[in-house]
Amino acid sequence: MSLDNNKNLGPVVLLVLDGWGIAPAGEGNAFTQVGMPIFRSLVNKYPATILAAAPAIGLGKKINLPHNYLALGTGKKKLSPANFSLFDYLEQAGLKWLSISDPEKLSYGLFFINNKKKVEAGNFAIVPADKIADELLKKIKSRNFDFILAITADLDLAAHRGDFTATVEAARNIDQALDRVAKTVLDNSGVLLITSTHGNAEAALAMNTELADKKDSVNPVPLVIVGKEFEGKSFGFPEAPGGDLALVPPSGSLFDVTPTILKIMGLEVPDNLDGKPLI
Repeated sequence: MSLDNNKNLGPVVLLVLDGWGIAPAGEGNAFTQVGMPIFRSLVNKYPATILAAAPAIGLGKKINLPHNYLALGTGKKKLSPANFSLFDYLEQAGLKWLSISDPEKLSYGLFFINNKKKVEAGNFAIVPADKIADELLKKIKSRNFDFILAITADLDLAAHRGDFTATVEAARNIDQALDRVAKTVLDNSGVLLITSTHGNAEAALAMNTELADKKDSVNPVPLVIVGKEFEGKSFGFPEAPGGDLALVPPSGSLFDVTPTILKIMGLEVPDNLDGKPLI
């Protein structure tokens, strides 16, 4: 599958929903309160697993968000200005790409994920968090881009404020938006990858104290790959009973996201990456 030799293929979309970690069901888990029916239906239908976040990249019990985005964007453990980013590989292949983010995630969607390199005007769009889905749908339908990155901070910000009601509402809004985004990607013959760089909303309320837990968690994060050609396939990922990813072990880490995208797009995966394609 390759975008540069199949003009009828739609964009590959990476949707990063920060603040979404995977943890067992519980009263302090915002996703438990919502049920996430759309997300679970995608998990049941398409390849889905969980990825290690902080522990997989040597950060112990603390999240370093810039490092997580560097891992996501480069697939490399050792930080170096010489490392290529996903954007570099796309440009080298002559493919068009776009990064969409709200102001809160601007530095991550433009700078850290690109190995601390400047992104030129024309390759990014900055929109309010509540307009991310609408902007993403518009860009998908335009068929002007081979790859689109979209990052939203709605869930993350609500959890960091310690407002559990708002966190639950943000989770509900995301689940509803996933329905529209997945259908639009499929209608345009594209592929959608859903993930996160860290958790918080899955443990937003500490039940032993009933106080808000505002810290980023080191829990694993989801990865779902939605595409017509992937329906019914597992690629060896353990089955998640009832679409509950908290019941499966990690199949990889954030380092594997860029190699997986390169593989999906029919591009060469460099041998020097620490990550590997998961499909």
